[in-house]
Amino acid sequence: TELYREAQARGWLEDDALVDPAGVQTSVLGYPHLARTEIFASLEEYKGHLDRVRAACEAIGRDPATLALSFGQRVSVDKDSKRAEERARLQYERHGVAFDDVMRSRFIFGSAIQVAEQVRALKDLGVGQFVLWHEPPFDAEAEDQIREFAETVAPLLR
Repeated sequence: TELYREAQARGWLEDDALVDPAGVQTSVLGYPHLARTEIFASLEEYKGHLDRVRAACEAIGRDPATLALSFGQRVSVDKDSKRAEERARLQYERHGVAFDDVMRSRFIFGSAIQVAEQVRALKDLGVGQFVLWHEPPFDAEAEDQIREFAETVAPLLR
């Protein structure tokens, strides 16, 4: 793709660590103003990244409004928000990763209304593309969760 060719030419690809120590996939794409370790972020972290990226655009004379923003995040949605949270917690703890405040902030979970509110906050920042991030077999319920999002959350965002 065009992005791949540009990333190769500019040295943005780092393929030395495709997974972190817990076995979770990491980004191989990093930029001078956004490291690959910062790609997967919470909403608050993302806001900070946007500030830096927008400043970098302005520094080179690019209008930040021309950026096509996307955001990818793990999602757990359930009619019972406690079940959604438990599902999120288990995805990490099954693999030896503590579901601490940092991990909680990097996972969208709750009822359809709660998840829609979190996604809407991203839309309010200008994000035009939201990517549901599921990783079978890390997330054994990926297909069911994608279906649940499509049937219960997506209609709330229209």
